Amino acid sequence: MVALGVLKVQGFERLGNGELVAVVKTSATYNSSVNRNANSDSGVVVDAVAGLSFVQEATLVNLESLLYLGRSESTSDDRGSSDVYNFQLSASYPNNVERKSYYSGSLAWNRGTLANSSVGARIERDNWNFDTNYQLLLSDKSGLRFSASYSQERFADSLLVGNDDYSFTGGALFRYSEKTDLSFNYRYRELLSSQRVVGETEGHAIFFQIDGSILPKIDGSFAIGAQDYSSLESASGITTDSIRPYYSAELSWSATDKLTVVLEGLKDFGLAATGELVDKTTLILSFTNELNVFKSLAANVSIADERYDVTFVNEQEREDTRFELDLIYSQALNLSSSLSARIGYDVSQSSIVFFDYDGFRISLSYDFTY
Repeated sequence: MVALGVLKVQGFERLGNGELVAVVKTSATYNSSVNRNANSDSGVVVDAVAGLSFVQEATLVNLESLLYLGRSESTSDDRGSSDVYNFQLSASYPNNVERKSYYSGSLAWNRGTLANSSVGARIERDNWNFDTNYQLLLSDKSGLRFSASYSQERFADSLLVGNDDYSFTGGALFRYSEKTDLSFNYRYRELLSSQRVVGETEGHAIFFQIDGSILPKIDGSFAIGAQDYSSLESASGITTDSIRPYYSAELSWSATDKLTVVLEGLKDFGLAATGELVDKTTLILSFTNELNVFKSLAANVSIADERYDVTFVNEQEREDTRFELDLIYSQALNLSSSLSARIGYDVSQSSIVFFDYDGFRISLSYDFTY
């Protein structure tokens, strides 16, 4: 963990070029609509995890790993309580600060609980993620990019399905300047659902992407293009095709020495936990103001629109529009511990009344590292 501002936690043990850090994280959250639907009750979720984190920063290889174990308890439903596991491993070679040819990869496994509006409860979920990236410079001005990813989602409830997501991307890279890269890319993506509505979905996307310094004081990544995807409905055996726009963005603007504004956006498709294909559009705007080296104040605003391509109840199409607002205050108590408080408000409007809700959230969290 890195505390606020310039404060950095030193590990309790050095292993070669790396540091081993012991971590304890605790949080308590009250939510007036804990299961995110019209019939949801209020509840409190308490999380506590402890583990180890290892970071090695070297000239050739950067390595990060962590392992957390803990428990999540919910007052709203017995199914909302479960053991928590979090394992992550990532590496890059060589260190790509100079933006040369490089390779990077990561592997992560998480087990915890997630609120599901369709089931009306917090359900235990297992999630695996793997991704790898390779960039090869053929000259000072051009090169190639390749990436692959896989994610797997499983739920401890027979009403929810298991989903698998594969993607492969390749592109031609052009170095526009010392700080800016342009690329033209193709992505193949396949989604598999273990049962119920959607059996298999294939997608083909072509997009243009810009990375690095985009404008003065604005850094990040922006991609825009189009994608075609076909979906097989398991029950009827009917295949449907659709062409839709695609974009993704992660832009950071250093407005002042202390204020940072981040814009994130995504338009893509995915599978819901109940098996329906979903066309998702998301925009998130974040403001972070460092009050001093110990304290910061942040605000997050997000808007999401989700359109379910397959009929849900009595042939009624489902579309959800969700708005979320969060205010977060964080303070480093010392070099080893920090405290944060969050207040949030959610509202969701759906074409199916059951999925309408509005909720108020408040949470406190404490982190300790050694």
